[in-house]
Amino acid sequence: MELNLQKLLSAKGERESGDRKLDFSSKDFGSFTVPSPAQMHYDALGENGAVTLEVVLRATIYAECARCLVPIKRGWQVQKEYRITRADLLEEYPELPYTPDGWLDLDELAYGELLLDVDPVLVCSEDCQGLCPKCGQARAECRCPAESEGDERLAILKQLLEERDTNS
Repeated sequence: MELNLQKLLSAKGERESGDRKLDFSSKDFGSFTVPSPAQMHYDALGENGAVTLEVVLRATIYAECARCLVPIKRGWQVQKEYRITRADLLEEYPELPYTPDGWLDLDELAYGELLLDVDPVLVCSEDCQGLCPKCGQARAECRCPAESEGDERLAILKQLLEERDTNS
């Protein structure tokens, strides 16, 4: 859906608002997906040669924990406010997805904001311990004995540190 910014910039006190369902199921977000429709509310007010646009976007994102690979389902909300002037519409590389004739693509705006706002690395919890290096399961679920010696591949480093400490 597109919002006619030229109309809002020309008329004093002109307001346009609405609610939209957005299908992002086929969009590429990299580390997460949005398979169910996102909800967007927008409110645009044209006044004093500018448009004030408020956007609230709610989506449910799905991802895998970056540490233990457990599936994550999390609600996400983005709330933004923009002030748009005629000069913004003339920029060679505009911040927002305008068309040359003064329309704003709200769907593309919502996609971009969600893409930028969601953390690129998501974890199931801040204290997630990741995967066990022996069995490959999440550490919270594995039954492997606790490692007291550390990673055997790093044993040579441990030996060098011990030699340095005894020589000091």
